[in-house]
Amino acid sequence: MVFLVGLSVIVFVLSRLSPGDPLLAYYGDGLERMSEAQKDAAMARLALDRPWPQQYLVWAKNFLSGDLGISFIYKQPVADLISNLWVNTVLLGGFAFLLTFGLATGLAAFC
Repeated sequence: MVFLVGLSVIVFVLSRLSPGDPLLAYYGDGLERMSEAQKDAAMARLALDRPWPQQYLVWAKNFLSGDLGISFIYKQPVADLISNLWVNTVLLGGFAFLLTFGLATGLAAFC
């Protein structure tokens, strides 16, 4: 559990250190048409106006309550995207496992 929390902190900090503006990533070209007041309101809504530790705590609280946020690319809730695509992920992972297991067993028998 401690490992997962530490990993989430590391990924969160690295994502904040990456170049680029989170608002630009979220709103795209629409950001240019926003007034300063609208940008400030968007920053507050996304909790980007807070220090990083507070941003992480907001993210962690939302994650633990089941709110995974909004996809920057699809502009849909991440939980909805996952629920629509988990079957494909399980099938692909299962096929990869069976292929790897089969090849490893065949190679071990050959050796």
